[in-house]
Amino acid sequence: MGLVTTFKFHLPNHPPSIERRLRRTTLVAVCGVLLIAFLVLDYVVVHWIASEFDRAQMAKASALVTLTKQYSDRVELDFADEFMPEFEAPVNPEYFQVWLENGDTLERSRSLKPKDLPRPTRRTKPRHAFFDLSLPDGRAGRAVEIVFLAQIEDKENITILNMPRQQQLAIVVARERESLDRSLWVVQFSLLTAVLVIIVLISWVVKHAVNIGLKPLHEIGLRMRNLDAGKLHDRFEIDTQPRELRPLIEQFNGLLGRLESSFQREQDFSADVAHELGTPVAELHSLAEVATRWPDDHQVLTNFFHDVLGASKQMQYIINNLLALARCEKGSFDLDYQPVELSALIDSAWLRVRKEAKMKSIRFVRKGVPTLQVYTSVNELELILNNIFSNAVAYSPPHSEILALIAVDGGNATFRSYNFAENLTHYDLNKMFDRLWRKDPFRSGEHHAGLGLPLVKAYAHALNLSVTVALDNDGRFCLSINGLKSPMKKQPS
Repeated sequence: MGLVTTFKFHLPNHPPSIERRLRRTTLVAVCGVLLIAFLVLDYVVVHWIASEFDRAQMAKASALVTLTKQYSDRVELDFADEFMPEFEAPVNPEYFQVWLENGDTLERSRSLKPKDLPRPTRRTKPRHAFFDLSLPDGRAGRAVEIVFLAQIEDKENITILNMPRQQQLAIVVARERESLDRSLWVVQFSLLTAVLVIIVLISWVVKHAVNIGLKPLHEIGLRMRNLDAGKLHDRFEIDTQPRELRPLIEQFNGLLGRLESSFQREQDFSADVAHELGTPVAELHSLAEVATRWPDDHQVLTNFFHDVLGASKQMQYIINNLLALARCEKGSFDLDYQPVELSALIDSAWLRVRKEAKMKSIRFVRKGVPTLQVYTSVNELELILNNIFSNAVAYSPPHSEILALIAVDGGNATFRSYNFAENLTHYDLNKMFDRLWRKDPFRSGEHHAGLGLPLVKAYAHALNLSVTVALDNDGRFCLSINGLKSPMKKQPS
């Protein structure tokens, strides 16, 4: 048995090219139009030349018909060689033959000698027809046959009683068709050559036209290739670009802006993480140095462990929130949708921060729809409300008020939280959802690290809710959770 070895060749899969596709499509369309034009023009010109050739044949045959006379006792053809020398030419002569009604030959050209011209049909009515034939000398020829009634002469000497019946005669005039075929060949060859030359020229023109038309795309691609993280501030000019590319460039400039903002946020986030974790780490380092100096002092050790516990709790708080934010952004948790009373959930979330609010003499007011069921995942919405109230209590001034408002529009419910925030500006609203961002440049406080509102936005996105922030006319900070559904309009899990 022989061994069979199979070799597999993988051809490179080239991506589609707009330039190649444009050239191919344009050339196919142009070639199709030229082919149709060639066929139409070829038909018209060939038909016209052949018609002119047959018309000349018909003229000669008609002239011979007018020379045929019928008398009372005979039929004659008054043919003069000097007026139609083509029938007597020694080289490439033309031919004619006239038949009487009974089939006898009345007259034939001398070029026929004893031979006869063929008659394609026997017609009983005056008419004419063209046909191809082989001439007596073997050349290919073209002929016309006319069946006609002889013209009666000497009518003044013929009475009604002895007027003869008009005889039906037939005449065939033939000549070579080589000149016709040569003319047709020259015309068709010229047309085909012209079409091929035009196709070559159009191919060259299309290639350069497409290259010129796509030059802006090549330039944009070259600039894109040179982009990196350090050049995200660059933008493409729109006014100098073709109209068709402007929407694409606008979208790309927007993408560059978003990427630049994202890179900037990542850089700020790295710096903020280092700052947030650096403070408790530095504190632990200082505590450890103090403890090593007085290892036998019971009070120092007690304070040491107490402070270490506080620093570790702050670090754990930051790390836990960062992990929760990462899980939320990745969607690595399951949502359990069910109907829930929104007002009861709000009251429950407020109870968790009531002690801190009481210490600052902050009042809580809930307005709007008193009872409303929404269809959502309870745990995630509860986390959203907890973070909203925790931030509101932390950043509200003492003796102020926090307002919770529930509004309904059709099947959608909106939750809004209002509270006064010191020194908050409209510019700060754009940074509210940045991770680890805080208005306080010194980052004082142990229980907030700028992760509350980013968590609110992340959980809201997971629940298909939208979050907006604003400052109302009274200067209060307003946070809105939009898109809460009633149980009649359940949102997919």
